[in-house]
Amino acid sequence: RVPVIKTIENFLKKVPQESLQNLMIEFFRSLHQSKFFTAHPQLLSNQSFHLAGDAVHTHTFSSPHYENSKGENCCPFCLKRVHNKGKENEKTTWIHCDLVFSFVFPEGLKIPFHVYPIHSKQLSRLAAEASDDAVKQECELIALKNCLPLMKQKLSRLPITILLDGLYASRPVMRAILEAGFGFAIVRKEGSFKSIQEDCDGIALLENHKKNNH
Repeated sequence: RVPVIKTIENFLKKVPQESLQNLMIEFFRSLHQSKFFTAHPQLLSNQSFHLAGDAVHTHTFSSPHYENSKGENCCPFCLKRVHNKGKENEKTTWIHCDLVFSFVFPEGLKIPFHVYPIHSKQLSRLAAEASDDAVKQECELIALKNCLPLMKQKLSRLPITILLDGLYASRPVMRAILEAGFGFAIVRKEGSFKSIQEDCDGIALLENHKKNNH
């Protein structure tokens, strides 16, 4: 099995990104049209497809890998990172980040659907010195906003629930998702959004809620 997996990996590395994007979309579409999910209803939760996005750090460069005539880094996907700024051990690196949208199913099954490479001009100027977590969050917000039109075009006829973390818990994000025709589920980490926790705890005590949820 290992040689087969390696062969597939090597093949995918040689496929142009646009072709790879189309391949992932067509693969999912083929599964759906062949009634694969109808034959395996246990894969769907509440008759909805769950789509999750996660930022993936793909490359790190210690020096510019694509330079112009002035020796400046001109790779459109290199995100500049400055470490220990102002100190003797200050160091600059450049990274590539993609946001990968995948359909997620029970038992750990994932089917990649779309990969969105983050463009350096899309990040704020402060991102170069921000923490890794802050950069990851900014990449995720940018990618979701820019990918919603594509997902609406390709998935408009399917019941889709987009899985999000607390980063996306804002009115503009939720409005954009609903306008695209999708549902969403946001995970609340312990200790965050305390007022929402209090509201939910209060609802759980209502007799009508207890009656309809037992």
